[in-house]
Amino acid sequence: MLLPSKLEFFKVVDDNLFLYCKVIPNSKKNCVVDISCEYIKIKLNAQAIENKANCALIKFLSKTLDVSKSSLSITSGEKSRLKSIKIYNYNKDKLLKILNNL
Repeated sequence: MLLPSKLEFFKVVDDNLFLYCKVIPNSKKNCVVDISCEYIKIKLNAQAIENKANCALIKFLSKTLDVSKSSLSITSGEKSRLKSIKIYNYNKDKLLKILNNL
């Protein structure tokens, strides 16, 4: 996937990476559909009720980024489509390599 010239969809603080996502629930499949300067747009097949979409997002990112689910946490936007995800002990080089290969 082609990455934007400005990489503002994440930031690194200490050894942690904060990833900004826009989630589209009730989709046919789980996938990354776009990467803009501000966020990664992710479609999820889970519904946005009873925390199902948030759980599906953590599971999807865990698998996609090859980290444990316990290494991920939603730091803001639990009830919004725009979310900030904290990834513990993760670096930007690994993130960019994975996103380039999508």
